[in-house]
Amino acid sequence: MAPLRPYALLLLAAAGCGPILRDDFESEPVRNGWTVDPPRPPSPATAGWMEGDARSGTRALVIEDGALRSPAFRVAPLDWLRVRFAACVPGPAFCALEFRDGDGVALETAYSGIDPAPAWTDQELFFRVRSDAERARLRFETIDRQPLRIDDLLVETASPGEALAWADALYAALPPLTATPRPDRWARLPRTLGRLRNGERLRIVMLGDSIVHDIANSPFDLLLERLYPGARIEVVVRVAGGKGCWYFRTGNRVKDNVLRHRPDLLVIGGISHRGDVEAVRDVVRKVRAGSDCEILVMSGAVGAASQGDPRRQPGWRPDPDPQGEAYRDRLMRMAEEEQIAFFDFEGMWGRYIQACGRPYDTFLRDPVHANARGMQILARILAAFFAPPTAPE
Repeated sequence: MAPLRPYALLLLAAAGCGPILRDDFESEPVRNGWTVDPPRPPSPATAGWMEGDARSGTRALVIEDGALRSPAFRVAPLDWLRVRFAACVPGPAFCALEFRDGDGVALETAYSGIDPAPAWTDQELFFRVRSDAERARLRFETIDRQPLRIDDLLVETASPGEALAWADALYAALPPLTATPRPDRWARLPRTLGRLRNGERLRIVMLGDSIVHDIANSPFDLLLERLYPGARIEVVVRVAGGKGCWYFRTGNRVKDNVLRHRPDLLVIGGISHRGDVEAVRDVVRKVRAGSDCEILVMSGAVGAASQGDPRRQPGWRPDPDPQGEAYRDRLMRMAEEEQIAFFDFEGMWGRYIQACGRPYDTFLRDPVHANARGMQILARILAAFFAPPTAPE
């Protein structure tokens, strides 16, 4: 396959025809629009081009340190993209999509992981385009300077059905989720349940940190649409890495990140709230002052092993303590006081990890964040919360 020049890639993406990005790296990557990050003096290695031991042909992409970015290409909001490539890397690495809006403003990057592969291995990942994105660039990044080789890349639009089939196949290779949420979880989300049952559109704003971004990048919306035929889920991602409600409560951030998107449901989650339940309460009240949307607050999930793996946490409890002082305990009480919905995501995640019999890093792309397998569990947990208490009428 012949590598495409950046302008050709944009025309293909705009026309919606065929592959968005295809490269076998038989031509020099930098001349075809690939860029090195961080910038270094030009050389064949830092330019990301190697000769010999390629998957096909004679050359492949190589990253010995840092990252390489593809040419920019157009994307359509909420589309699913399939990314296929061959990889060879002694340890884990990253594959990501960097998004920009119509004004060229950088949005939060959607990450996934590449498993260690000492020999060339076929890789397939799916990403949902952000609701406010118009352009994207693919990013490959090393971890701990372990050389990453890439060959035979193809990025293309995919149907929701294809993304769901990929997700189902990943999940089928994992121990199933058996824990179930509380049966009264729907009490404060009647309009959300009504929209799902009636096959209507449901716009969900996901507010939080990179953990929330991973949940939002999971196919939980496709699982819900399968549970509720006819329903249309719109996922609006409003996240900031390492940030929580202590950040979103300030300035115009509630207006910019929540109110202007006119959600039917606001979901607040993540592990970066610094234990500040009053900041979460403040965001809830500011949203209520400008919107009648329903609100769901969630305890955290994933994180470092000391935080996300209950097998390494002596005294970990599967349920919040109504009288306790841990963050999830206080968050649950705040939700009761504010009459909003609460979901103990930490409890569901922790129960799964306790029972799965797999090493914790099975589900991680780095020490803190979920890989594609971990995202399947996140998706199933959130879908279990939204699953009907009884079959939809």
